[in-house]
Amino acid sequence: MFSSSPLKRLRQRYNLEPLPEVIDVPAIGGRAARSVPIEQATLDDIEFALVAFGRQQSALHDVSNALSKLLRMARRQGALGRDVGIHAAVRDLEAGLGAPPSARNRCASSPPMSGCAKPAASRAC
Repeated sequence: MFSSSPLKRLRQRYNLEPLPEVIDVPAIGGRAARSVPIEQATLDDIEFALVAFGRQQSALHDVSNALSKLLRMARRQGALGRDVGIHAAVRDLEAGLGAPPSARNRCASSPPMSGCAKPAASRAC
């Protein structure tokens, strides 16, 4: 009837080319972690693989955000391509620019020890 595999037909018809041949199913309960061919994967296998993938995706997002923040801090200090990012980011921190936004944006009426990175005289509302 059909000369191509169900997986190949699904990939072609529904734009599912990124579907892997094999999914990694994490250890759940008493079951060991295992690799399962996508054409034999149960819905539970797919669901558990998605949970694990979501955790990896979240971790990658956290790393990406941290690298972006480091880059912004370094650039704020005038760092260029061959400069060491951590060194420039530390200068940003020492200049008070690396303080959390909530601490940088406090009004001049805030008490001096409120966590504001700037001296009271230089704060603006």
